[in-house]
Amino acid sequence: MVNVAACLCTVRCVLLLLLLVVTCAHGEDGAISFFEEKVRSDPDDFIAQNQLATRYLDLLRTTGDDAYLAKARKAADTSVAVGTPELNNAGIAVLARVQIASHQFGAARDSAKKLRELAPAKSFSFGILGDALLELGDYDEAAAAFDQLAKAEPGSIDSEIRLARLALVRGQLDVAGTHFNNALKGIKKLTPPSPQLQAWCGVQLGQLYFSRGDWENADKQYQAALDAFPDYWSALEHVAELRAAQQKYPVAIALYEKVIARVPRPELCQALGDLYAFMSKSDQAGSWHQRAETTYLKAAANGDSIYDHHLAGFYSDSIEKPTEALKWARKDLQARQSVFVHDALAWALYRDGQFAEAANEMRQALAQGTRDSHMFFHASMIATATGDLAQGKEFLRHAAEVNPHYNAFHVHR
Repeated sequence: MVNVAACLCTVRCVLLLLLLVVTCAHGEDGAISFFEEKVRSDPDDFIAQNQLATRYLDLLRTTGDDAYLAKARKAADTSVAVGTPELNNAGIAVLARVQIASHQFGAARDSAKKLRELAPAKSFSFGILGDALLELGDYDEAAAAFDQLAKAEPGSIDSEIRLARLALVRGQLDVAGTHFNNALKGIKKLTPPSPQLQAWCGVQLGQLYFSRGDWENADKQYQAALDAFPDYWSALEHVAELRAAQQKYPVAIALYEKVIARVPRPELCQALGDLYAFMSKSDQAGSWHQRAETTYLKAAANGDSIYDHHLAGFYSDSIEKPTEALKWARKDLQARQSVFVHDALAWALYRDGQFAEAANEMRQALAQGTRDSHMFFHASMIATATGDLAQGKEFLRHAAEVNPHYNAFHVHR
């Protein structure tokens, strides 16, 4: 008796091999065009839809263009709708990745759990599940998922990156650096090479150095990222932040303008506005902040939640509107309960003069042992406002221990 499912799976695998041959022959742009043509002629080709969604997510990371997220969502939704779940594990996986990128963390967790049920032998699902749980603030469950991934793939790039992110939340900064370095070493050995992934990981490591006040090593990592993937937008904007902290303002402004011309993301406009404000140039700051606010709110009006966290910080510091800051911080908290969201809400409450409530939120922000200089600064201001001057001084000491340059220019992330 013919096993229809097995035959279909075999046919799909053959088609996938053919598609991969096309990728190698025509390059990434040609491959995307090929897959786009495939789904136009056959929308039910879930393998081609998965390939498109994956490539769109890669382009989102490398270009910073949010339009690719909408494209990835459409391809992933179509794939899951037309593909049989048992034969389309990749579709569920890419949908979960799209949901994480869209800040739909609860949905991503549910998709990852479904993937675990359908394909318990596939270890990569532990990484996706852990990513969602980490964002949701379910840190013990996230740690368990990452531990399973590390056991299944000891020393893998995926597990090292995840363990680094968990270590950051737990305040284990040296451990996080070791994991990022291990991941970077693994990426450099990939065949074929992945310059985009190398650049991304280099920026993460550089940002860790920057957050600890080690500007020299931060600069080295950012430059290495640009060597691997020239003009990478994320590396350039991190270099701009570093140059601003170093008070090399003309260089920083030029870099921000260069990146914004290519990638007009609102958080980049906010960063440039913040830099002008840091330089006491209120007119220039105002125009960039207005541009950022317009783009943020347009995305929110379209139903996107990817900038809720940014809006909380924006209205706390860039344009001080405490009521708006609270609105967006609480909306973000509805989607996830991470330490960074609790910190944003605590700061918004402080800006609104609700000092006791801010102190309660800050306790939750610090509950995992996170060692972030700006979080400690917030905690210091909040403690001082509640009348606990000794605790305020202690938090400020912690901020300086983590990052001696904590009061230099930095970007809200």
